[in-house]
Amino acid sequence: MTITPKPNLPPVVEFRQLKPFDRHEVKKLYARRVGVGFENTLDLVFDSDASAEAIVATKGESVIGFAVVLFLTAEGVETYFQGAKPNYPIGEINAVFHALAVSEKWERRGIGSELMRQRLCIARSVSNINAAFANVWLRPHTVDASVLFEKYGFERLETVNEAFSSTPGERECPDCEPNNCSCASAVYAKVFEKT
Repeated sequence: MTITPKPNLPPVVEFRQLKPFDRHEVKKLYARRVGVGFENTLDLVFDSDASAEAIVATKGESVIGFAVVLFLTAEGVETYFQGAKPNYPIGEINAVFHALAVSEKWERRGIGSELMRQRLCIARSVSNINAAFANVWLRPHTVDASVLFEKYGFERLETVNEAFSSTPGERECPDCEPNNCSCASAVYAKVFEKT
């Protein structure tokens, strides 16, 4: 897969597929920016039997951003969203935009937008794909990714209050009590036109 960034990005930033040697930096970046572990998702990206793709943005040898897209069946989407609602436009094959993070020093320079655009290109390249979904963490004192998804034509399907209170594992939310995140999330979807 060849990844070609838009021409208005800084020439020092390269976008490419995630490589095994990027794993440590991606884990550190995600933990710093989001506060949760990322090992299982990275395992999927490098598992030849799983359907997952990841892109990194690099400056020199440093990872300054990354994004992951999973490809799931209808049943997989329902499991991912813990019982998807009837209004979710789920098809046989669906993309789930699982994670995106950009280094603090590189925010507001178009890196997140380009990672989103690249994920959309990857998703659209899959034949018989119906839609792309995302679950956005709505923390009260942080700008979330809702703006980015809406910029690229995603529609908010619902807001889930205390979305992570029943999620297994620890979530170190800076806005909530330790291991007791009461933040909401927003479920977004974008239906792909059939060509």
